[in-house]
Amino acid sequence: MYHEGPMDAYPRGEIFLGHKDDQGDGPKYNIKEGVPKNCKDHEFSFSIITPDRTYVLSAPTKDLRQQWMEAINKVLERPLRPQDNHMAVNLIRKRPGKFSLDIFSLG
Repeated sequence: MYHEGPMDAYPRGEIFLGHKDDQGDGPKYNIKEGVPKNCKDHEFSFSIITPDRTYVLSAPTKDLRQQWMEAINKVLERPLRPQDNHMAVNLIRKRPGKFSLDIFSLG
C-alpha cells in the first residue's frame, strides 16, 4: 500500500510486485534509482516499474532509499506462488479502468 502523504490515514492504493523475469510483452517489474523523464525528481527518489504503471517514490534519506530498493528488489527476485497470482487478479479488479464503472464520475 502507498499513501499520498506521510500522515494520511488511508492508503491511496496498492502496488502488486511481480517477478522480475515475468514473461510477456512490454515493461517488466523492476526498480530503479531516480525518476523517468518528464517527472519531477525529489531528493532520494526511486521508481517501481510494473507492466501497467511506473510509481515514483522518495525516501527521506539516501540510506533509507537504498534499504527500500534492496527490500523491493528481493521481492522482485522471488518466484511467484499460486496465491500471489490470485492476489494480482484481485488487485487488478479493484482498479478503475475501461471496464469498470465509477459512480462518482456520473453526472
